[in-house]
Formats: sequence, C-alpha cells, structure tokens
Amino acid sequence: MNKELQSTLLHFWGRVFIFLFPSYWLQLYIYSIFEISVESYILQLSYLINGLLAIFIFSTLLFLKKKYNDQLGFLYMLGSFVKFGAFFLIFSPEFKEDGVITKIEFSIFFIPYLISLLIETMDLIKILNSVENKEN
Repeated sequence: MNKELQSTLLHFWGRVFIFLFPSYWLQLYIYSIFEISVESYILQLSYLINGLLAIFIFSTLLFLKKKYNDQLGFLYMLGSFVKFGAFFLIFSPEFKEDGVITKIEFSIFFIPYLISLLIETMDLIKILNSVENKEN
C-alpha cells in the first residue's frame, strides 16, 4: 500500500472517529436532558456499525478507484444500500418489537448514519476531484 493511500485511509478513519465519538455522547446527553429512555447498547451498536461500515465502504472504494473509477458512484450507492440492509437486519426487528418504529428509535440509527454518510461523501468528492485533476 502506497503512502498516499495510507494517508487518505488514516485521515478518513480519524474523521469518522472524531465526528462519531462526540456525536454519540451528545446524542446520549440530549436524550438524558429530555428524559428519553433508550437502551445505551443499541445506540452504541448503531454508532459502531455505522462507523465500521463507513470505514469498510470508503476503504473498498479507495482500493477500487483505479480499476473502477467510472463506477465509483454506483459502488458508493451500493454501500448505502448495505447500510440500510444493516438497519433492516439488525435494528428494525429490535425497534418493531412493539409494532412501531418511533422517531427516537429512527434517530438512533439515522443520526450516526447521516454523520458517517456526510463524511464519506465529502471525502469521496475530494478523491474524485483529485482523480479528475490528475487526468487534466
């Protein structure tokens, strides 16, 4: 693995940690302020799964960028479907035990999903722009 690839991966992994870790605590704190009862393990699991999937998807895209540069957007969308698949396989059954997915339950998954998605998107745009600039 070359130094540029290593640097990009470490930078991305660091950004995921820097944004998701405080967001978890902030979300937990906000729930406590409003006296919203949540199982902390499910919130932790949501942040962990979204973070790990973001790292996996981004790393995969980075490794495939030379060979499949023209298809990176589609591969990125496939990664989003994988994340939603994780929601339906892991979280949805837990949330639907009472027959309804509440806004709070939805936020448990959606907030870390959105944060990791934004980080992935911004970093992928940087990569695509750098590839485009190298070609010109």
